[in-house]
Amino acid sequence: MKKLTFYLFCVFFTFFISGFQLNTSDNELFSFLLRKYVDPNGLVDYNGFFKDKNKLNDYLSTLAESVPNNNWTVNQEKSYWINVYNAFTIKLVVDNYPVKSILDINQGKPWDLSFIKLGEKLYTLNQIENEILRKKFNDPRIHFAINCASISCPKLLPEAYNPSKLENQLELMTAAFINNKDRNSVSTSVIKISKLFDWFKEDFSDSGGVVPFISKYIDMDISAQTKVIYQDYNWNINQQ
Repeated sequence: MKKLTFYLFCVFFTFFISGFQLNTSDNELFSFLLRKYVDPNGLVDYNGFFKDKNKLNDYLSTLAESVPNNNWTVNQEKSYWINVYNAFTIKLVVDNYPVKSILDINQGKPWDLSFIKLGEKLYTLNQIENEILRKKFNDPRIHFAINCASISCPKLLPEAYNPSKLENQLELMTAAFINNKDRNSVSTSVIKISKLFDWFKEDFSDSGGVVPFISKYIDMDISAQTKVIYQDYNWNINQQ
């Protein structure tokens, strides 16, 4: 009897200290919605999300009840916050649907809107991106995983980010964005690239800068002295 009691205590304690971590099955609902409403070009059927908003809200509730703690691994935390950013950005558009641009929301400052409740705290999208994802993880590939609901943004991955395959997912989306000719045009003499690289250029410093970072993902030799032109950003909604 004592052995059984001790075993049950260990099982409960392990479950308790895990912080109710999200796993692959928890994220499957979000993956289901993304596969259903995001096409191969990364365009989103926001009308579909609007009609299916109960399922989206169910997933957001799961995120709200599963806030990371010190027992989570780096990949568990990173994937969690990426999913938070993407899922709540979709919610923001759905809650204001129909909308032509995310800049039409909150007087042009949608990222400063405090509407993301996780546990007992309220967050803005700016806080998720700049105070958590960028500051804590120092991984520039995050910029190609989060989506700002606009044409010029990196595409939405048609599945949730999961700790077990996060590295592959980040590499896939980074390479896809850099090699997307609608976003970047690269030659040996000049590169015309997304304004995103200009806004967050400091995040690429550990890789030697923007050009060396980009060069890792293209089949072309470019030097640090290559002329760089940053392209205008299209804030129109990324709708199908």
